[in-house]
Amino acid sequence: MMVFLIRKLKSITGIYFKVNELGKSLGLQDNGRKLGLIAQQIEEVAPELIAPAPINKKYKTVKYDRVVALLLQAIKEQQAQINILRQKVEQRELNG
Repeated sequence: MMVFLIRKLKSITGIYFKVNELGKSLGLQDNGRKLGLIAQQIEEVAPELIAPAPINKKYKTVKYDRVVALLLQAIKEQQAQINILRQKVEQRELNG
């Protein structure tokens, strides 16, 4: 599973956005600029992290609480890669 989650995460874009008029009409609060993820991008790599939006079922929403688990596992995988690379560098330094 090494690098698998990192590849998934690389295809997901974090974005800043403001609630548009449609969003306001559906009951979303306009608290200025927000930070989020694009549900359609996440759905392509991890559909289990997407649900129909509670304000209107034709829209999608991100299950942000479950994104945390994906990020945690990706960090662990990335750290394993770093450890392997660190060992290779140390071995090369020892061998001259």
